[in-house]
Amino acid sequence: MNPSKKPGKKSIVKTAVKTMPVEWYNQYPLRKYFPVIIVMLCLLLYGNTFHNDYTEDDSVYTKENSLVRHGFSDVKYLFTKGSMYGFNQSNRSSYRPLMLLSFMTEASLFGMNPHVFQLFTVLYFTLTCLILYFFLQKILEDYNPAVPIAGTLLFIFHPIHTDAVANFKGRDEILTLMFGLLSFYLLLQYVEKKKIGSLIVSIIAFSCSLLCKETSTSYLVIIPLVLYFFTSSSLKETAKLTIPFAAIVLVYLFIRETNFGNVTTDIKITIINNSLMAAKNSMDRYATNFVMLGKYLYMLFIPYPLSWDYSYPQFPIVSWANPGALIALLLYIGMGVLIIRGVKKKSIYSFAMLFYLITLFLTSNLVLVIACSFGERFLFSPSVGFCLAIPVLLAKGVKLNPGEKAGKKIETYYGLIGAILVIYTFIVIPRNADWENNYTLFKSGVKTSPNSARTHGALAEIYMDSAQKPHISEQAQKYYYGLATHEFKRVAELFNTDPNGYFNLGLCYANEGYPDSARLSYRKALELDPKFYSAANNLGVIYYNSGQYDTAIAYLNTVYKANPADINALMNLGVIYQAKKNYGLAIYYDSLILKNYPNNTVALVNLSGIHNEIGMQYVSDNELDQALAEFTIALRYDSTSTNAIGNIGVVYQKRGEDEKARYYYQWALSKNPNDPVFNRDLQILNARPKK
Repeated sequence: MNPSKKPGKKSIVKTAVKTMPVEWYNQYPLRKYFPVIIVMLCLLLYGNTFHNDYTEDDSVYTKENSLVRHGFSDVKYLFTKGSMYGFNQSNRSSYRPLMLLSFMTEASLFGMNPHVFQLFTVLYFTLTCLILYFFLQKILEDYNPAVPIAGTLLFIFHPIHTDAVANFKGRDEILTLMFGLLSFYLLLQYVEKKKIGSLIVSIIAFSCSLLCKETSTSYLVIIPLVLYFFTSSSLKETAKLTIPFAAIVLVYLFIRETNFGNVTTDIKITIINNSLMAAKNSMDRYATNFVMLGKYLYMLFIPYPLSWDYSYPQFPIVSWANPGALIALLLYIGMGVLIIRGVKKKSIYSFAMLFYLITLFLTSNLVLVIACSFGERFLFSPSVGFCLAIPVLLAKGVKLNPGEKAGKKIETYYGLIGAILVIYTFIVIPRNADWENNYTLFKSGVKTSPNSARTHGALAEIYMDSAQKPHISEQAQKYYYGLATHEFKRVAELFNTDPNGYFNLGLCYANEGYPDSARLSYRKALELDPKFYSAANNLGVIYYNSGQYDTAIAYLNTVYKANPADINALMNLGVIYQAKKNYGLAIYYDSLILKNYPNNTVALVNLSGIHNEIGMQYVSDNELDQALAEFTIALRYDSTSTNAIGNIGVVYQKRGEDEKARYYYQWALSKNPNDPVFNRDLQILNARPKK
């Protein structure tokens, strides 16, 4: 309830019935040293992440992002380009310049060291936890000091945060909340002490939050709620204080819209990125959406098992007949009722639930559809509401008084919180280890999200990369391709309308030596997407290898017609026509490659081989001048061609020009000393009596 106040004076709202003595409050031992304990706990809990390598999207924002790699010379582009611009030149994506600036600073000082990036990410998380503690102290000022301590501990230990803390790309979530909490805290400081500096820094912190991630725009709604629930400010005063923050958001949105597109994205959302796109109608979509929203609530209370991905069809499309959808809907309706009933009383539970709902809204897919249907990282900010409500609820349950310093109640309270933290610890530390590298992460994802096509596809690609490493034995190569095939078969089962899964499965079959299985997979990919030209190209290769040249040409021509500059189609058509002895068309297609890629080694070698073959036909017909011309052209295309050099020697030998023939044979053998044909010809030549 509100205490009595002098006219004109603003203060923090008191929510407890009894106020503890200030001198005792300041002497509370755990409260006094708790900031140091926060630092120690964060470093201990996440210390096993410091050796983590690049995982998932980490490299996209660091070593593969030119804006970060080039250092401070490109700092101006961080604020004028989209965050993905340095990776793929896309300016229609996320806008998170402060996150990139943090990476740029660390890269400039320590190089592209993933361990340094991870260390600083944990340090930012630690700073966030410190600010959260001071914020909770401020809004829970009349509660027992154990309550804000417990809330902070729950936040530090909550396993749902590993998705943001254990990989350094997740620092966008961390920095967003860090600056947001700082803004809320300083705003309360301003209302309490009327120091204009606190308000200015609060606005600056809020601006920084916006520059870390787009979802921080939801904090604009939190600001008047903070003022309403925890100060005695009138509605008019609350509105006046909210105006500068609203102005900042409007400026941000204008800049964002003008330079980078809307807050979400204008890129087409695919099923693999957002499962909700698989829904046949809006009713099923919303039913499935509420299943996911129910899962968010579930994971706040039971954060196990955890996964890096929940893509299609981990959450299958359901109708409103699904019990999970109905239960989730009722839970959220219940939250709404409790919020409405508690708002007038300024209930801390109402604020906690509002904080959860508001900060989750932009990533909930209820109104704005984003390129992800579900993610643990989306609970990083909303979990503050959970970590606020649970300690207050437990304090009420054990009837913990504000002035309680020792005794059964405080022991029971800490015992309950401690039990939760122990359970969390046994989840967090092993989960951190999953983020060590992409293999450990993707391997864990297959176990914890077994119905996600993306988790199986990601692990399959790891196996394919292992199979393609240089100097790997044939046995090991087949082993890894076999593992990749197993995972891609699972992808095709889970997402049988996706041509990519069948295409990758075809690649594995082809590399394992099963051309018939590969052919079926490529055909399935083409059935699903007739414009999947990579599948058509690979089918052409399979038919070529089986000697079915005309069928191979038919597939490759579809690729060539769709893209006359497709280097693979041109190269393969050249090879096939060379095999058919249609040298004119073979030269035509290889010459088209050189038109676009003048120094393409493969095309040059192929053309050299074609002219060698033509030259050998002239040799067999004893048309030596034409043969010499062809071999000379072959040598022009490939100056290292042993065949072209030696065959010129053959022409000169047939002409009786032995010295020239000997010169070219010796030249050819200097390239390949063990060539049996030219060694034999040189021996025959040397055995002749000199003229």
